[in-house]
Amino acid sequence: MTRVVLALAFAGGFVLALLWPSRSALAPVLDPAPDLGSLSARVEGAAAEAGVDPDLLRGLVAAESGGDAKARSGKGAVGLLQLTSETAADEAKALGLRGTPDLYDPATNLRLGARHLARLLSDLGGDVPLALAAYNAGRQHALRWRLRAPDADGLGVVAREGFAETRGHVRRTLRFRDEYRRAGHR
Repeated sequence: MTRVVLALAFAGGFVLALLWPSRSALAPVLDPAPDLGSLSARVEGAAAEAGVDPDLLRGLVAAESGGDAKARSGKGAVGLLQLTSETAADEAKALGLRGTPDLYDPATNLRLGARHLARLLSDLGGDVPLALAAYNAGRQHALRWRLRAPDADGLGVVAREGFAETRGHVRRTLRFRDEYRRAGHR
């Protein structure tokens, strides 16, 4: 009897260890939203110009760079909204801007990133989770995921089809958006 109890306890502990989320898996739900107060006016302006929810834009800034205007990813994305030079050039052209945009300038980065987010929202029928997935993983991936899960809403599509990093990014961004909204940043 003792051996059976020990074997069950060991097996139960092993299963629990497999199912228990790691710290990195919990990060999307544990990290507090960074204070973006110094960027508030710029976020509001860029959101208004692009026609996007300012709290969603704040949430995206928080998830992408933590509010660090000098942030740079290993893939070469830079600034508050982690724009690549290609994406920035496309959005700058659409806005009629000339020259190479300074992506480390918060106003420029917010303006171009907000426009990019607005375009993704438009392309994806206003589906916020799917647009955030496209922002993180690329428009083509998000469109492909939606085709593979036509019966699911955007959050369901991302949960079922998205990359693990993208799932975490979408959850974090939406959680940060909700935190900023509750804090009354409007």
